[in-house]
Amino acid sequence: MKRWLRYGIFIITTGILIVGTLLALLLVRGNTLTPGGITQTGTIRLDVSPTQGFSVFLNEQKQNLTSNSTVENITPGEYTVRIVRTGYAEWQQPVEVQAGLVTTVSAKLFPESLQLDQITKSNISEVFFSASRRYAFYIVTDSPLGSNVGIWRQSLVPSGIPLIEERAVKITNITPAIASAIAAQNLRLLPTEDGSKILLIFGAAIHLLDAGSYNEPSTSNLINLSYQVDSIAWLNQASNLVIRSGNLLADYNIADVRTTVISYTNDTTPVFAVRSNSVYYYAQNQLWKYSGGTSRLIDLENISLPAGISEIITPEANENILILKASNSYHYLYLSASYIKDLGAVEILTVSPNGQLLITKDPTGALASIELDISLVQNSAEVKTKATTLPTTLDASTITWDTGSRFFIFKQTSVSDSLFSADRYGENITTLLTSENILTGKNYNITPNGENVIILLSDNNEGSIRQNLYQLSLVE
Repeated sequence: MKRWLRYGIFIITTGILIVGTLLALLLVRGNTLTPGGITQTGTIRLDVSPTQGFSVFLNEQKQNLTSNSTVENITPGEYTVRIVRTGYAEWQQPVEVQAGLVTTVSAKLFPESLQLDQITKSNISEVFFSASRRYAFYIVTDSPLGSNVGIWRQSLVPSGIPLIEERAVKITNITPAIASAIAAQNLRLLPTEDGSKILLIFGAAIHLLDAGSYNEPSTSNLINLSYQVDSIAWLNQASNLVIRSGNLLADYNIADVRTTVISYTNDTTPVFAVRSNSVYYYAQNQLWKYSGGTSRLIDLENISLPAGISEIITPEANENILILKASNSYHYLYLSASYIKDLGAVEILTVSPNGQLLITKDPTGALASIELDISLVQNSAEVKTKATTLPTTLDASTITWDTGSRFFIFKQTSVSDSLFSADRYGENITTLLTSENILTGKNYNITPNGENVIILLSDNNEGSIRQNLYQLSLVE
């Protein structure tokens, strides 16, 4: 009898251990034990700036964060995520948690009080920014100090070495030719992505200047082309130019003074987009990619392109996504998965740097955000559309994104004295700056780390109205 009792206790104990081990494995793999049984759970990963000192609530329930800023073992469903930090405006967003998947929530928190500091003390008439966001290029035509008159480059990213990169570099004086172009509103500055060189374009003249030292436009830095230039863009940093001349699309190598034909059509203007080291173009009813001096057909599996593509949009920092316009519709093309989605007859107001967020306007004037949701785990891509709280007076020409695609800043056509921000979905709208000194147009830039806005403002200096660069800090 005692033997059977010992066997029974052994069997029961072993069974409990086995069941306990299985439950532990299930829980470790993202499941939770509920009254209805074992439920597979999801995870929220938080990409928040500032990265420390914030609290997270799901449906008003405070959450415990792991060391890598995630909330784990969440029952699948719809939630409202609210993020708070002392001294900062709170942020919230609806989110759907799915079983076995990680949902990323990206948020930029703004201090309730922002500091504004003056950078320059000149009188800037116009400012341009490099694609890397690291440099401002500005023109001074009128200043109490004659030495201030000219074209300058100002670093926007501290080097950590005092008075090295922070000091403005004068590129050229305002020569008679430049002055004439400014008076005729015919001067264009085109800096390279890294800010090392700049094209000065006025009329048919294109001069290539070193942006790190003084050098005036002259015959020695004049780019001589035997064809008309209708549009021009940098390719391969500072070594090549993409030029459209009528129906010709060409790659001009600056060092070799050599032109390579990318595409030529007899009766149509080239449809193309330039991104860093590549050119995407539409020819012979197909999509092509030009890179490294050669063109190749973009291979798409089991999908058909819309006929008659008339526009190609490439995101700032993602060559895996293209947005195509054909007839009255835009189409989202995710290259690596050969996924295409018709977005309908919408107007695209802006595209995030990572290409996964769009702000659009439909024919009725309603604004919406469109997200390309890519799941590598499920090997899927899905387009999600939702309404925004953006004002209908949003000035689309003024939208500027941060490089991390977490937020953008903008102006409104009906509000001349304020600068606003919105999160990537067009929600959590915040007034960043209200001042009568804000100028019209897109005279601002977000630094690469997303911590500062560089903005051109007018100021009153001893009764004289001038324009200078200021830094609006987005962190405490």
